[in-house]
Amino acid sequence: MEQPRKTERQKVITHCHRRGSRGSKRDDDKDAAAKELGRKGGKKRAANLSPERRAEIAKKAAEKRWSKT
Repeated sequence: MEQPRKTERQKVITHCHRRGSRGSKRDDDKDAAAKELGRKGGKKRAANLSPERRAEIAKKAAEKRWSKT
């Protein structure tokens, strides 16, 4: 049985995925201090938010996520 041909979109996705998996050089341009701050970002933000505010953000995100379907 013959395999179905890939659509143009599938070809682009495959190409981008393979290109990115060989080691992207995006982060090489960034300063080491900026990289470190970026790693801490989400954890630091969560630590500074009150539990009520985190719950509010999570609820809003869930509503957005489920409203798309």
